Amino acid sequence: MVGKECGRGPQKQNNDPISIARIGQGWRKDLHEVKDQRFLGPEEFIEEIQGGRQERVSRVYKISLEDMIEAIEGQFKIRRSLVYSFSRNREGALGRSLVAYLGRRWAGYSLRVVADHFGRDPVVISVGVKRLEERLGADRGFSQRVEILEKNLIHNKKIIKVN
Repeated sequence: MVGKECGRGPQKQNNDPISIARIGQGWRKDLHEVKDQRFLGPEEFIEEIQGGRQERVSRVYKISLEDMIEAIEGQFKIRRSLVYSFSRNREGALGRSLVAYLGRRWAGYSLRVVADHFGRDPVVISVGVKRLEERLGADRGFSQRVEILEKNLIHNKKIIKVN
């Protein structure tokens, strides 16, 4: 069945001469430039987005993922084997989330690089980092422990990039 018989009516063809003329132009830079960026949503969302921009650290330190794992092992007493395990153990997930959070914040690692290092999906690592950030905002004691970890981690490390 076609056309009106199936209830949709005849299909309209777009023979607009302007559309047809621009098909051959391909990708145009002027159509992909950001001219004005606005955020839609509640006030809290906008503050979170704009605050996230200001929180970014302008220094990138030369810190390996192994250095981070070692520091987390010392500060949080999470065994290296748990961080690398394929189980969904809470301690292991916390360790991986801490590595991803610290790696992104202080060493410029992408979540994909961290996920590949642990043989995990980047989405799983991203969710873990989001939960970690929520916990940092809600649990002052935990936040202080992470701050101490950060200070110990970047102490005497070489700065490789300043934004």
